[in-house]
Amino acid sequence: MRESGHRLAFTVLVGALLAGATGCSDNALESPTAKRIKGLGTMFLDHAAAKSGPGPANEKEFRDYLKSKPDFVLDMNGVDPKDIDGTFKSLRDNEPFVVLYGSSVTTFSGTSTQVLAHEKTGQGGKRLVVYASTKVDHVDEAKLKELLAAKP
Repeated sequence: MRESGHRLAFTVLVGALLAGATGCSDNALESPTAKRIKGLGTMFLDHAAAKSGPGPANEKEFRDYLKSKPDFVLDMNGVDPKDIDGTFKSLRDNEPFVVLYGSSVTTFSGTSTQVLAHEKTGQGGKRLVVYASTKVDHVDEAKLKELLAAKP
């Protein structure tokens, strides 16, 4: 009886370890970088909506726009008001996001695949991108090129 109790405890321990290891896998779409790029895309879209289409012309304009917003607005849209500079950097490749400044958002829909920003390098041959729909995707180089070549 004592041996079966040890076996049961061992089985539970191994199961818990395996479940924990599975839960710790790198899921790029749930990463802090995905949350960061989604916030960046959301605020880009907010800027475009406020201007009836045109996104920020450059990084300075975008940063100024973010700094003009109340902290609670930034916070509820996924931007840390205490770290606006950090919003522009990927934690996965430690490089600034490539933001498509000067882009106009012509379609305000939940299905738009117009890229607003993407990781410069990413990880493992894939990059996070944020669309005008504010959806974040994890794409390879070929898909990114296809998305960037598409007309909005």
